[in-house]
Amino acid sequence: TMIDRYDETTFLTAMMRTTGFSTSIIAQMIISGEISAKGVYCPEECVPAEIFIGELCKRRMVIQEQWS
Repeated sequence: TMIDRYDETTFLTAMMRTTGFSTSIIAQMIISGEISAKGVYCPEECVPAEIFIGELCKRRMVIQEQWS
């Protein structure tokens, strides 16, 4: 579950943060070689989740996992 809101410190909307940060993180992971898959994939098939979530956390985004 991820809920994000407007950041009054950076003036970034939740939409800017959730789409922009994710796109930037994945682009950086491709450039650094952390993602080596070529072609069209779903993110869960080629993006290392722990690294990706760690990068989101560095940007003050909170991800919570829930099982029901």
